[in-house]
Amino acid sequence: MRMRLILVCIVSLTALPMVWANGLTLRIQEPASPRKARCWVTWANGWNDLSSGGNHDAVWLFGREAQTGPLRVQSAAIITGAERFQLRIASDRLGLWLLSAAGRSFERDSALVEIEWSTEVNLLRLCALEMVLIPPGPFWVGDSLSNNTLCQYGSRRPFQIHGDTGLSLNQDGELATGDEPSGPLPSGFPIGTQGFFCMKYEVSQALWADFVNDLPAEDKALLYPELGQNQLPAAFTYKRSQLSVSTSGQVLVRYGGARAMGGLSWTDLLAFLDWACLRPLTETEFEKACRGPLRPIPKEYAWGTPHAQAPLDSLQYDGTLAETETAPTDAETGMANFARFVGLPYLDGPARQGFAAKPEPNRINAGAGYYGCFELSGNVWEQCVRLMMPNSTFSSDPGDGKLASGRANQPGWQGISPIVRGGGHASILVDALSYPYRDLAVSDRFYINYTGTQRRSTTGGRGARGW
Repeated sequence: MRMRLILVCIVSLTALPMVWANGLTLRIQEPASPRKARCWVTWANGWNDLSSGGNHDAVWLFGREAQTGPLRVQSAAIITGAERFQLRIASDRLGLWLLSAAGRSFERDSALVEIEWSTEVNLLRLCALEMVLIPPGPFWVGDSLSNNTLCQYGSRRPFQIHGDTGLSLNQDGELATGDEPSGPLPSGFPIGTQGFFCMKYEVSQALWADFVNDLPAEDKALLYPELGQNQLPAAFTYKRSQLSVSTSGQVLVRYGGARAMGGLSWTDLLAFLDWACLRPLTETEFEKACRGPLRPIPKEYAWGTPHAQAPLDSLQYDGTLAETETAPTDAETGMANFARFVGLPYLDGPARQGFAAKPEPNRINAGAGYYGCFELSGNVWEQCVRLMMPNSTFSSDPGDGKLASGRANQPGWQGISPIVRGGGHASILVDALSYPYRDLAVSDRFYINYTGTQRRSTTGGRGARGW
C-alpha cells in the first residue's frame, strides 16, 4: 500500500515582512515508504537558553491517519540540521519535539525530519504547533488585590508554591482557593512546580479549522450541526472571525487564520486538546507561565507591570498574516487586545498571534509572559482547570488523540470544572489600580463560577504537555 496524500496542517503563521512573532511552516517531501515521511520544519526566533533554568521553545509534531486517529512514532531522525537542532520522541510516542541545540538561538532556521510510524499510513495529516518549556521550580500565586485571588489561607497575602507533594488547600498556612472543601492535593495534580510545555499562542482559527476538518462526518455534525447543511455555525460569526464553510461542509480560513480562535466552550477546548495529544492548563500553571518565579506585583498583567495599552488605529495589515501593532510603548506599558472605556474605539474581536511583538521585542513591548508565551493577558480568555478539591483527580496525563462522538474521552477529564483567566478582547480596562474589574490581571479570578457551557467570541484557550 502506498501513502496516497500528505495533508499539511500549518497551525501557526508564516513569516512575512513586518511579522516579528514566530512563524511555523511545514513542507512535506514525497514519502519514502508507506510508513515514513520527511518534512522540512521552519520557524523563526527559536531559542534554547541555558541561563534561565533550561527555558526553550520547541515544535510539537504529531501525525494522524486523516479522519481516523493518531499515529505512533516508531523512530525519528534529523536528516539535515542535526548540528543545529535536537529531536526527542514523547514517552507515549504520540508525537515528537524539535528544538534548537543547547545554548543556541536563531532568527529563522529549518530542519529536515524523517519520521517512521509504527503502522502503514494511507492518508497522512501531519500537524505542528509551537510550545514553550516552563521550567520546574517554585513560583508565586495571588497578588493580594485581585478579585477572588489565590492567597495564603487566613490572609490575602501571595502564596509561594514550592512543590506539589504535601500541598493542602484551604487549611491554615496553606493555599486558599475560595472553595470551601479542604484537604491535601494529590501529587499527580499538575500544580506547576513539575515543569511543563505550554502552547506559545492561543489556539488559532486555522488550527481550529484543521481540527474540525479532520473529524469524521458524524462527529463534525455533532460538534456543529450547521456544517451538515453547509452553513456557517453561529460560533464562527463573531467579528474578526476569518472562518467560512465550503459547499462540501469544509471549514475554510482566510488570510492564514492566524488570529486567535474565539467561540470555544470548555467542551470544545477539551476535544481539541485530546485530538492534539495535549491537556488543559491548570490555573496555577497559567500564573507561572505569566509571572515565572517572580514575586507578584498587585494587579500586574502577564508582562509584569500593572499598565496596559490597547491596539487602535496603528494596527497595520489588518486581517492578514502580517497584522501588526506599530504604536510605541514605554518601559512600563504592555500592549494587549482589550476593550477601552465606554465610548472609545477598540478592536472588538481577536487579533493575530503575537501581534504586539516589535522588531527587537522584550517582554513588555511584546505583551508576553515571563518565559515567552504570548497573549496571556487579553485577546481571548484562557480556559483552565480550576483549583478546587473536586478537581483534584485531574492529572498531567495528555490526551491520546482519540475522541468519542467528537468529544474528549480522557477518564481524568470528565466532570472537571473550568475557570477563565487573563481576560479577552471585550474586557474593559481603566489604567488605574483602583479600577475594580481588571480581568487581564494575572491573578484575577472574578469569574470564579464560570461553567464554560456557552460559545462566546471571547473564550478560547491553549494546551500543555509534560516534557
